Amino acid sequence: MREKAAIALGASGDPRAVAALQKAASDPDSQVREKAVQGLLLFGLRK
Repeated sequence: MREKAAIALGASGDPRAVAALQKAASDPDSQVREKAVQGLLLFGLRK
């Protein structure tokens, strides 16, 4: 569920989502981290 949310945030294009994605990139769950980074990449950011 959180993995899908991370991708949806990245796809939203809303810059307010960047902080949440950056936090999720440090999540204990590796799948959440992976999707958070993918979401950030949608913004053109690299963590």
